[in-house]
Amino acid sequence: MAQMIRKHWSLLALLAIVGIVVAGWILLPALSGIGRTAHALDHPSTASLSEPGRGAGPDITSHSNITRLRYQLALSDMDLAAYGCSGEQTEQVLAALIAWYEQNKSALQAADSSQRQARSSLRETLRRINVGPRDEGIIAQVPALMEQVRIVEVNQRQFTESAIAAVSVAFSKEQNDYWSSARTNSDAPSRYRYAGALADEQKVNLERALRARGQTTESQGAFEAQVLTVAQRSAMAAAEVRRNQFIGAVTRASAKVLPQPELPVLDSTQLFDHAKASEAR
Repeated sequence: MAQMIRKHWSLLALLAIVGIVVAGWILLPALSGIGRTAHALDHPSTASLSEPGRGAGPDITSHSNITRLRYQLALSDMDLAAYGCSGEQTEQVLAALIAWYEQNKSALQAADSSQRQARSSLRETLRRINVGPRDEGIIAQVPALMEQVRIVEVNQRQFTESAIAAVSVAFSKEQNDYWSSARTNSDAPSRYRYAGALADEQKVNLERALRARGQTTESQGAFEAQVLTVAQRSAMAAAEVRRNQFIGAVTRASAKVLPQPELPVLDSTQLFDHAKASEAR
């Protein structure tokens, strides 16, 4: 009996050792990836793209901010292709946007900070109201906090839109018209961004129709014919043709001007230091 128990314990010990080895083999790459990401986000200056064999580009933080600006201003790859941008023109557009960002980086960061603080104050106040106990003084703060959030969001949007003048010089007059319509239609369903000038009522009707009927080809054709004018449907079709024609050149040019940042590889000492710094925060 004792010999059998010893054999079982030996087998269990062997299985435990094998399990530890396998777990370490599986988890090590994941931990390395987490360490690279965390370090890059906390130390964006170390994530520069000036490595041999790669084109220089913004660091990780700047790349993320510029990408966000592109979507806010309707300057994504799909947008630029729909405007009929060539590869060379795409490089000019993005270079102008990057130059504006570099000149206004500090002000943009301050605007982002103000927006986060306003939203955080509102969330915390709403949390205190939900948790209780009921406090009329706290409840009375909500309208002013909501107004503050609205003001900082409007200010940030107006500041971001100051980039339009810097970028518009890279577009032709016709392309600027496409771009203006896309920005105006940013609150409409994405399919209708390039439909020209949409009235508020049209936007509401399109949104309701999409929710009620789905986005199948058959249902789209029916309600679009009812809601959109012939000119608007023609504008959408023309934008689709341009997008299919130019998307390849735009994508290549975008990758050239804004290459994806690579996260640096951390050794064990850097990973340990980052863990200690995170704990301290």
